[in-house]
Amino acid sequence: MKAKKVGLAGALVVFLASPAGAQTLTVEKARAIVTPFYEALNRSAEKDVAKLLEQATSSDWMSCGGNDACFPREKVIGDLRAVVLFCRT
Repeated sequence: MKAKKVGLAGALVVFLASPAGAQTLTVEKARAIVTPFYEALNRSAEKDVAKLLEQATSSDWMSCGGNDACFPREKVIGDLRAVVLFCRT
């Protein structure tokens, strides 16, 4: 639960800093933005992870574990797809 709150807060900060964030952001809109991402990570063996992550992120989205450890969306999706396939076997 704590990770969801931190993830949601981080997503909101990024969203509000973007041009799209100039619009009014309601709780419902915020949930709609981040829900596909969490759906991809929750019971992912039963879902189309790539489709959900593509839906939840922009084409230039990056996942960063530090200032010099960032990966583009395609690599993250590929890595998660590999984990899902491994878990299915």
